[in-house]
Parts: sequence; C-alpha cells; structure tokens
Amino acid sequence: MKHRTSPPKLRRRIILPIFLALVGAFFLIGCIYLPIPEHKVGAEPDFRPMLGDENSARPIRNGAITRAQIMQRLGPPPFRSADGRAIGYTISTETGFAIWPTCFFAGPDQSGAYAVRLDFDEHGILKNWKLAHYQDRFGNFALSLANESEQALLHNAAAMAIEQLNGEGPKLVSGGILATKGP
Repeated sequence: MKHRTSPPKLRRRIILPIFLALVGAFFLIGCIYLPIPEHKVGAEPDFRPMLGDENSARPIRNGAITRAQIMQRLGPPPFRSADGRAIGYTISTETGFAIWPTCFFAGPDQSGAYAVRLDFDEHGILKNWKLAHYQDRFGNFALSLANESEQALLHNAAAMAIEQLNGEGPKLVSGGILATKGP
C-alpha cells in the first residue's frame, strides 16, 4: 500500500523551499531601491521657489529686493564675502531610498545641496544671483562604511555647492553677516 502525505505536510514541503528561495534571493539582490523624489532636509528655508528673473513675480529678483529684506525672509546668511557685498545660503536635499540587506544599511540614495550666491550693489540692492547644485550618489552608504555621520555628508555637499559659486566674484566663506548696513 502506498503512503500518501497529508495536505499540511505537503504544504510545508512546498512552502518552506519557496520561502527559503525568496529569502535567499532577497539577500543576493544587494540593493532594493525606492524612488523617492528629491526633498529638502534640515531647518533652513528653501530659497529655490523665491528666486526669479527681473520679470517674474517671485520675491528675490535682481534690482527688486535689498539685503535686509532677503535676510528677513531667509535669516542670517551662513556664507559671506570678505567685502560684505555677497552672501550665500545653502539647503540640503536627499533623493531616493536604498536598502542594502547584506550590509544591514538603509538610507537616502543621493544626498546633495543647492547654494545661492546673492551679489549686492553699493546701496545693498540685489544686482545678481546665481544658483549651484551638487549631488553625491551613494554618499550616505560610503560614509556609513567610514563611520562618518550624515551631517558630515550634508556639510560636504553644501561646501561643494558653495565652491562651485566661488569661481565668480569675491570668495564666499563661512560666517554670515548678522547685522546689515544701509538699506
């Protein structure tokens, strides 16, 4: 007489190998990516939607706003030129989310920064602005391997974005202007 396997044992014989194969594939994949759109991180205000050309209705545009008004909107600038005629602001961003199961790590796929340089005339009126963007792919993963903090990465991205702006005009350095002179 032939012995038949009962349905619960049969299910266990089928389900267990399938489950183990799926778990094995999960760990062999290496990376699971979630496509999260770019978003700002940190408490600093986002200046990007405020920037506009001379003909736009946006508040920060050439010839239409003073240094004091910009500082009212964005706060004290973290960067300035030695002569005080240029100031700079940065914001940090992240894009995507990656999970590396074999490394027991998960975090943003890309970290970056935007920086704006605002140049003023002798009366403190905005004469020009320039925007720069720096993106670092897999930066958080590399820092986790080097035991660095995410703050260090975001600071590095902001410094790289400011460095892109330093090719024109007086160099922007850390240490903003806390009080304004003139208008």
